[in-house]
Amino acid sequence: MITYQNRRGKVRAIVRRTGVGSKSKTFPTKGLAKTWAERIEREMAEHEALGHDYFEDMTLAELVDWHDLESRQAKSTITLTQRGNLTRLREGLGQTTVSKLRAMDIIEHVKRRVYGQHKRGDGTLIPPCTPAM
Repeated sequence: MITYQNRRGKVRAIVRRTGVGSKSKTFPTKGLAKTWAERIEREMAEHEALGHDYFEDMTLAELVDWHDLESRQAKSTITLTQRGNLTRLREGLGQTTVSKLRAMDIIEHVKRRVYGQHKRGDGTLIPPCTPAM
């Protein structure tokens, strides 16, 4: 189900589907919001028709790439720090299927980052980072 909301001169599209949840995004025009919402609704329906959950087969790398594409299309600003964090996630956990991602996977990823055991895609070790306080 698609719903549109006017928000300070912009239009927010909300797509809801039972068993999948909801996704929303704000656009400058209703036409852009409608195009995006219909595409998302089709993607959700295709996954459901195939007997899959929406993110069941998606790897974390694909999810990060999807987020990057959506951010660019919406002209959202992603800081260099955020982009670097997403790159590290893609390198460290990118092959993990999102539906099988566990808390322990994330904890192990953080430990590798803190102790300087994280490798780039080319095999280069990345210096340790300091944990957030």
